[in-house]
Amino acid sequence: LDAAGNATGNITTVPVGTNPYTYSDFTGYGLRNFTRPQGTFSYTFTSCPDSELPPTWYEVRWNGTTPPGTSISAFVQTSNDAASIRYAEIYGPWEASPADLSDVPGPVAPNPAWFIRVTFLLTTENRDITPILHDFDLVWECAFQGPEK
Repeated sequence: LDAAGNATGNITTVPVGTNPYTYSDFTGYGLRNFTRPQGTFSYTFTSCPDSELPPTWYEVRWNGTTPPGTSISAFVQTSNDAASIRYAEIYGPWEASPADLSDVPGPVAPNPAWFIRVTFLLTTENRDITPILHDFDLVWECAFQGPEK
């Protein structure tokens, strides 16, 4: 069919009888009962635009609400190339804020680096109760300057 709903080719009708079968239930039952209840949020940052040297990334800090049976975990990737950061080594999870990027499960490398990608994984054991990521901050330092936030 074209945008106006007119046939643009041959249309074939296939009889399905009184009890057609489909491989999808179209009700969301499979989604609700068999998939893992989780979600992610990712964002890529850079800093120190006036510097010839990349920033050093120190911490990821976040505030969230995590009812029993839920969690928020942080993961990071660093790179000197924005286009390839999604393919950089993933460090994490950090299960509690703040995430010290110089400590286990790091240290994050490369660091200093021009770009950092922060990913939060939100999970729940009960679909009726979910975690909430309220906000987050990065702590970094530009070359020859004090810590910034």
